[in-house]
Amino acid sequence: MDTIKKRLSEINSTIELTDYYHEGITLDEFIEEVTTGIYQDEIIYYSRAIQYLASEDSSLTKSTELYIEQGGTLNDLNSEALATVLYQQNQLEALGNINAEIEAAFNLEV
Repeated sequence: MDTIKKRLSEINSTIELTDYYHEGITLDEFIEEVTTGIYQDEIIYYSRAIQYLASEDSSLTKSTELYIEQGGTLNDLNSEALATVLYQQNQLEALGNINAEIEAAFNLEV
């Protein structure tokens, strides 16, 4: 297994970092790919959305705020939209929290 990929697999995160890694990718490209992947992830199905919102934002305050900040309208408002924006924000925060570990994985010499 590639050394960087192995180090990425050892980072404790909700993001499957190794899914975004391929040999020759730079740190900046890797972060960009992970970020793009986060924005492509959606929570679909009402039951899954409600479950996520209940565990992460039962008052719907944070998810509604994020939804409005991103230009969401009342016409498009639904549990899946709220859950998706909250999930994406949580994943971006998780990425920020492990950024130093990702940098270390790319910068360590073998």
